[in-house]
Amino acid sequence: MARMTFKILALAFAASTLTACETIDSAATSTSDTVGSWFQSAKEALSSSDQPVETGQGYFAREVGADLAAADAEAIGREGAKALDHGTAGKAVEWRNAKTGAQAVFIPGDPVIEKRKMIASLKKGVAQPRDLEVIGGTYESRYNANLRSAPGIENPLVGRLKPGERFTAVGRSHSRAWILVAKGGNMVGYVYEPLVAPTSSGGPAPELRETRISQPIGKEKPAFDTILAATPCRNLAYDVVTGSGQRARAELRACKASDGAWEIN
Repeated sequence: MARMTFKILALAFAASTLTACETIDSAATSTSDTVGSWFQSAKEALSSSDQPVETGQGYFAREVGADLAAADAEAIGREGAKALDHGTAGKAVEWRNAKTGAQAVFIPGDPVIEKRKMIASLKKGVAQPRDLEVIGGTYESRYNANLRSAPGIENPLVGRLKPGERFTAVGRSHSRAWILVAKGGNMVGYVYEPLVAPTSSGGPAPELRETRISQPIGKEKPAFDTILAATPCRNLAYDVVTGSGQRARAELRACKASDGAWEIN
């Protein structure tokens, strides 16, 4: 299978010592936001006509052939992401569309944690975190909660979350006690983890995508920094067959981005 080089959008690193728990601010206020919009903003800033961002649908359509129905390609990309997210290593995950005859078998490998280069969009005054472990999930605030410029209550206040407010949890920093919060196209601060929790709905479904960025980040985009973060990665063997019998059998490697998607690299 032809290999391509991809970059993952996410974030990482800034250190501070946790000396006490963050307190609840009963007077906190904040505005609502669309979950995952920070990724969209970053994607648009980094992409141009020769730097497309594609879903797993486009990937499998190219691998198998032009006669793979769009709906089948979309479903196969979605099922591949599910296999990466929830599949047991070495155990086959099967999918079939009885109407079209298209089918796919996925076998995920063992998950490993790798340090990956990621692209960050930090709100002014927010420090790059150190020892970031990517989450890439949808969370919500359980209380009125302060956002700090860096992990630790000794750091300046840069914003607040109100009860029930949703956001993208980029990752955990500093011994897993602080969450880096993404909203509105930026990483906007750190919240003490006991004050927030994953949403009951689980947030958006995972997707499998590839992001081709052929040119380096230029000086005209100073808001973006390239950093390192620890993120889950897995191999995924697949065997995809279209309704007409065209077949693609190979293996890809994907790592989780900070918005929850799996990105092929």
